[in-house]
Amino acid sequence: MSAPVLSPDGKWLAYYSIESGRREIFVSPFPNVTDGRWQISQEGGFQPLWSRDGKELFYVAGMAFPAPLMVATVQPDGGKFTVGARKPVWNANPPPPYFINTSALVTRTYDLSPDNQRFIVLKDVKPTDALEQIVIVQNWTEELKRRVPRPAK
Repeated sequence: MSAPVLSPDGKWLAYYSIESGRREIFVSPFPNVTDGRWQISQEGGFQPLWSRDGKELFYVAGMAFPAPLMVATVQPDGGKFTVGARKPVWNANPPPPYFINTSALVTRTYDLSPDNQRFIVLKDVKPTDALEQIVIVQNWTEELKRRVPRPAK
């Protein structure tokens, strides 16, 4: 079991496993993960992420690069779990150049906005891309507090 992610209600655990010989996304009840298991991905998958309302599960499919980001509609119902349609998030052909790096298996390379409407995705940097500048901010938290004061209560 790798890259486990709890559902927003804390009752389901999404993860990927290589038991079948390739990475696949599964969901199990939580905390009793041995009480059931439902396969989400169909042709490989990793980096699972729940939608904020728990009605969709996102994952990177397959191992080709660029790998498509998929979404599966899901319906948890007590101790049962129903998986609905699975489809690509982006229908772009070819996929956007900032798509997900399949070599990053441990850390998810994308996230979903709180309103479920937008994604942030790490961009692959080609070895030929020159890094022109790096900014290091010491005491970042203190600097943030100074620049963005808390609202009065």
